[in-house]
Amino acid sequence: MVLHQAPYLVPCLFLLCIDDIPKSISDTSNPILFANDTSMTIKGSDSHESLNKIKNCIIDINSWFISNMLYLNTDKTQYSFSNKK
Repeated sequence: MVLHQAPYLVPCLFLLCIDDIPKSISDTSNPILFANDTSMTIKGSDSHESLNKIKNCIIDINSWFISNMLYLNTDKTQYSFSNKK
């Protein structure tokens, strides 16, 4: 019977769906996909460059969401900023 396999099928379909996110975003970020969470590592030479890269990355990922009929929950979207000296 097919119904008992459905709990295993949904996560697999989800992983297939998000598999192309790294190809769809700009080259300035390093995406890390884990279940339904996505993290991006972005490096810049200064804060202005880093913020521009972050904005471009969010625009790219939002475009991917729209083209795949998904919704980017901006209430749960966060970024942290750090520098090394």
